[in-house]
Formats: sequence, structure tokens, C-alpha cells
Amino acid sequence: MESILIIDDDAELCRMLDDYLTPHDIRLSMKHHADDGMDAVRRGGYGLLILDVMLPGLDGIAVLRAIRQWLDIGVLLLTARCEDADRILCLRPEQTTTCQSLSIPRNFWRVSV
Repeated sequence: MESILIIDDDAELCRMLDDYLTPHDIRLSMKHHADDGMDAVRRGGYGLLILDVMLPGLDGIAVLRAIRQWLDIGVLLLTARCEDADRILCLRPEQTTTCQSLSIPRNFWRVSV
């Protein structure tokens, strides 16, 4: 069984993701505070981290920078920010893949803070 950690203060979103992923044999652990999430990452055992960029207090970008000090884990960033500059704040543009989505080109970068 694959294991994913989500760090997001939106409990309803976390429950929705858990409802969707559990039938696919994916175990989702949920933390709603940055410090609790970083402690869970330190304990290990996760194949992927889903991280809210706009966490209260210590934001997701700061959390990711801290985690990158000791671990290289796959990360999906959740964000409601709309500006491209906000979206690429912690991404490395030299590793890009362009795809078409609704005829709007989007670039995806490997997260590396």
C-alpha cells in the first residue's frame, strides 16, 4: 500500500482526498499544521507529500524549504494563487515539460527548493 502525507489546514479537502484515494489502495495521512507535518515527514515512510502553499503561520514554501534540508521527496503543491510568479516561486525552470490544457500552455517543473 502506497502512503501519502498531506499537510493542509483544510480538513474537508483532506477528507475528500482520503475518500478518493483509499479505494485505490493508497493510505493518506493528514496533518493540519506545518510543525506536525514536518514531524511526520521526519518519521518517514511516505512516497509523496501533498503540501498546501498557503498554510497559516509557517507557509508551505517555508515548510518545503525546511524539508529539503534533509529529504528529497516527491511533492505536489496545492495553491489557490493565480499569478504565474506565485506558482513558480519554488520551482526549477531548467527541468520543464510543457503540455496543452484548454489550449493554454503550462509548464511543470520539478520542485526543488
